[in-house]
Amino acid sequence: MKLVARNHFVPRMVHEARAFASDYGAEDWLLDIGVGWGWYWTGVQRPNILAVDLSIDSLLVARKLLGNQVDRNIHLVCADATNIPVGDQAVDGIWSIQTLQHIPGDGLASCLAGCARVLKTGGGLQIYWLNWASGIRLLRRFLGKRLHKERTEPYYLQYLTGSELASLVARYFTVGVETEYSEVVFHPEFRLPHRLPLGWLDRQLSRWPLINRAIARQVSAKIAKR
Repeated sequence: MKLVARNHFVPRMVHEARAFASDYGAEDWLLDIGVGWGWYWTGVQRPNILAVDLSIDSLLVARKLLGNQVDRNIHLVCADATNIPVGDQAVDGIWSIQTLQHIPGDGLASCLAGCARVLKTGGGLQIYWLNWASGIRLLRRFLGKRLHKERTEPYYLQYLTGSELASLVARYFTVGVETEYSEVVFHPEFRLPHRLPLGWLDRQLSRWPLINRAIARQVSAKIAKR
């Protein structure tokens, strides 16, 4: 978890996962694309979660972290996000944290088309992506560093603005797509302590879109459950 905390604002993302899960009942199914270690689902007892990741090593770590939740309401599956092994209209919600940003070109198109195929009518979706934040880019340049909007080394990564992410998701879904910002006060290079008051502050600041477009680390595309 110390390693996780270097790259994610744990209090905020645990709050986000629980809030998303709370919209669903014990009989519902969520699809988590790129679950990684699955740390944000700890203690979430419902709904059923089909947790997919390409890395078997990550899934083995998730099995240890999630303990007796595995095979109870969380089901770990080693699979490729560009070829989702789920039937049409099979899941009630889709969740993904900073996974799709690592899928280039046709693979990303296949992943999003798969999401549209497997999500039930009226289902919810929340996809998190690194924000192409103008203020953070300026600050990094002042510190002698640069961010590249798209890179291939040491792994593929693409940043998007909120409007770019909303437009991307809207190509595959006919319902309205909203954007939300998070991890406003968290950036790995700043090394701020992970304390609950900062989680509260992060949630308060995320209500101000003009500020967040410039400084938030993360943006999400959201389709509300109906």
